[in-house]
Amino acid sequence: MLMKHAMIKCALAAMCALAFAGALFSAPFAVRVSADEPKHVAKIDDTEYETFEDALAAWTNNSTLTLLQDATTDPITVEGSDKILDLNQHTLSLKNGASGSILTVDGTLTVKNGTLTGGKGERGGGVNVYGALTLENCTVSGNTASKDGGVYVAGTLTLAGNTVVENNAATGNGGGLYVKGGTVIFRQGTIRQNCACRGGGMYFDNGKLEMCGGEISDNTAKECGGGISFEGSAETVPEFNIWQGKIAKNKTGYDGGGIYAYHCTMKIRGGEISGNTATGNGGGMYLSGEMHAEIGGENGEEETVLIERNHADSFEIEQGCGGGIYVETESRLYMKGGIVKNNRAIDGGGIYVDHDAEIAIVNSEVVGNTADGVEYHTEHGNGGGIYLSRKGRIKICGNVIIKDNGGYKDDSNNLYLCEERCVELSRTDKQTEIGITVDYYFRGETFVVCENIPYDCNTDDLCSCFSSDRESFVINYNIAQKCLCCERGGQDEI
Repeated sequence: MLMKHAMIKCALAAMCALAFAGALFSAPFAVRVSADEPKHVAKIDDTEYETFEDALAAWTNNSTLTLLQDATTDPITVEGSDKILDLNQHTLSLKNGASGSILTVDGTLTVKNGTLTGGKGERGGGVNVYGALTLENCTVSGNTASKDGGVYVAGTLTLAGNTVVENNAATGNGGGLYVKGGTVIFRQGTIRQNCACRGGGMYFDNGKLEMCGGEISDNTAKECGGGISFEGSAETVPEFNIWQGKIAKNKTGYDGGGIYAYHCTMKIRGGEISGNTATGNGGGMYLSGEMHAEIGGENGEEETVLIERNHADSFEIEQGCGGGIYVETESRLYMKGGIVKNNRAIDGGGIYVDHDAEIAIVNSEVVGNTADGVEYHTEHGNGGGIYLSRKGRIKICGNVIIKDNGGYKDDSNNLYLCEERCVELSRTDKQTEIGITVDYYFRGETFVVCENIPYDCNTDDLCSCFSSDRESFVINYNIAQKCLCCERGGQDEI
């Protein structure tokens, strides 16, 4: 009897164990799977949606669509006003097999906190902007355009926060941004490692740039404008304004390693243009067409523009000029408070002024630049600081330093004057220091027109501001003509 009772108790215990085991391996396991796989892709306010398409259909003006996980989509056109797309640290990409831009903005939209990638549009690989778009703390990367632009802007684009536009490619122009008459307001962020035919970082076909900070770096252009290519026309002269910012380490196969600017008005008030390379002219900047450029400003150090460590080089003898800045025919450059230093080129290590071009330098420095020259071509290697070509003009005002530049020719290091040229002095400061080289064929001729010289400045004071790069010549002042000239000194001609 006792044995029978024990057997019954053992059977009941076994049944309980089996039931408990079944509970462990059935219901709780199902709950965990549901918890690990979110059902909803996006939400608008407090309403969640199982698909991104459902959320788009419910998205209205003045509302925020928030991603809850990474999502893929067909090309989207956003209309309406004051919409916000919060990527919520997720990625929005194009569906496999789809083609076109990820976003086309016809209304007013803010996109923030995430990544847009994988677009394959004809123009605007990732984004097309016809209305107004603000990118805030976003990354736009890995998009390709069969023609122009990782982002195509015909409306208004604002880059804010830590926005990054990187690793986009265009077969045509504008690897990062292509601007067709639109406006770009660049407040913060970075445009980097993009590539195109012209304008590796940004390409402007007319339009307007307001850059108030941020960086454009490590972009590549096959032709012109490694960082920025800004091209206007006679009918519409676009505006190019930089208040602060950095344009660095960009490369181009021809002209304008950092900036290529044609037929526009340019103002650069503060910032840095450094480490750019052109296999042509204008390592830092190339100014072309009937344009007017202003570098520096009126308000001291905060508006100082630093142009340094840029390089222009070429296998073609007539190229590779203007390591820091190249000013082409009929262009005008006004520089106040600029520092041009440690740049290199074949001729004009710091600045190259082409024929019929004009520059004015006020309270600026051109120091430590180098004219490398070309092996077996002794006519090159001139103007380590500035090369003033035939019929080029330069005005010098205030405290200007052009010294300690070097190059292939030891006696042509600072300001080189070639053929017909005009150097005008106006309100020159006594602290001015300028080394001058006059071409051998023009020695002894007048080369500096002096105007607005203070009455208390005697000839000795004026001449002491200038020195000859060639030891056999000295700088003299012609009282009757109020001019400086370069004449044979006491040493033998070298």
